[in-house]
Amino acid sequence: MRLPQALQLIVATAVLAAVPLQAVAEQAAGWHEDFATAQAAAAETGRPVMAVFHSVGCGPCTQMTTETLAAPAVAALAAERFEPVAVNALDEGDLAVRFMVSFYPTVKFLDGSGAVVHGVRGFVPAEGFLQIMNDALVAHAALLRAREAAAADPAGAEAALDVARDFASASQHQEAAEWARKAIGRAAEDATPIIAEARFILGGALLELGEPADAAEAMSSALELAPDALWRWDARVGLGYALLQRGEDAQATALLKSVLESDEAGERTRAEAVRLLRWVGVDAE
Repeated sequence: MRLPQALQLIVATAVLAAVPLQAVAEQAAGWHEDFATAQAAAAETGRPVMAVFHSVGCGPCTQMTTETLAAPAVAALAAERFEPVAVNALDEGDLAVRFMVSFYPTVKFLDGSGAVVHGVRGFVPAEGFLQIMNDALVAHAALLRAREAAAADPAGAEAALDVARDFASASQHQEAAEWARKAIGRAAEDATPIIAEARFILGGALLELGEPADAAEAMSSALELAPDALWRWDARVGLGYALLQRGEDAQATALLKSVLESDEAGERTRAEAVRLLRWVGVDAE
């Protein structure tokens, strides 16, 4: 007999709080027994996979299980909107290598084809993890939109920019770069806002693809074209990171500090600026 959904969630929450993470897939309602099953389900339902990578003797992994995944709101969202699965990295080393997981716990959010749209490393409290899960849903929806639009090969610079935005939101960097270049190529010479944002997206994609020199050029151009754009602080952080990778620490530090000095930069943008400054030994708050 199938339990009512509300009772399933209560049972799932109790199980998550009582057993190690590797046993979640075997006992908790809604969790799959292995990654292949979860991916197949995602391809059928259109939901994203939530793959929780863990290891034996991992204290933060146990904490993630008993505090975060056991939280009623997290358990409910996982059961209703995702295809969740626990992956033991020791037993599934090929998956850890495939998804470049070397720190535990790590959570990867993927679509049914295996494309990673979002992720997080380390223990995250329930409230913060709920936000991450919702961000993953937004990213997954963006990927579906981008693929549908790209398949139709829309004409015009604005349409190409929309596709680039969605691919970037879904962390599909190669495709984001491709469509950003299309937007730039299709834009009229006086279409400055489109060209500027496309260059910003291109710079971010190239940065993730390991091309810091070209990323710095694209970000610099974007900021020159649209110094007051809403994304300007993210562009400064991206440019700062690219410059750090090129060994231009002084210029990068100045850029990153300018982000912290602004009241307009968002919380996440400021946090990334702080992280990068600390990376080069600069004390920043």
